[in-house]
Amino acid sequence: MMDDLTRYMIFWPVINAFVLLLGGWALWSLAKKFVTHENFDVYLSSHAQDHHKLDERMSEGDTRFTRLETSMNNLPTRADIQNLTESLAKITDRVSELNGRFSGIERSLSVLSDNVNAIIKHELAEGRDAKGRL
Repeated sequence: MMDDLTRYMIFWPVINAFVLLLGGWALWSLAKKFVTHENFDVYLSSHAQDHHKLDERMSEGDTRFTRLETSMNNLPTRADIQNLTESLAKITDRVSELNGRFSGIERSLSVLSDNVNAIIKHELAEGRDAKGRL
């Protein structure tokens, strides 16, 4: 038994040094793994600023999206465009019809104008004035 105790006493400084080194390494690793309060406060303030900027961008995006959604809701539907196309076709037909009528009226006015000019020439040739006197 004494022999075991002597052996233990001989290796005690080595075991003690190993345990201390192992404990030091563990503390050093934990210090690298965890953050100090100062570092966390710096991170927290920069994160809050970044979060505020992101909130502003999201709010601006939400406003833009709302405007876009409103614009999309106000766009004409397929039925609206179809109705507009049909209305334009009717207007085109009506304008063509009116052009035909105006052409007929234009011909009638041209004939009437020719007749009036012939009467005026005739009256001037006979020497009558505007009151019909010779």
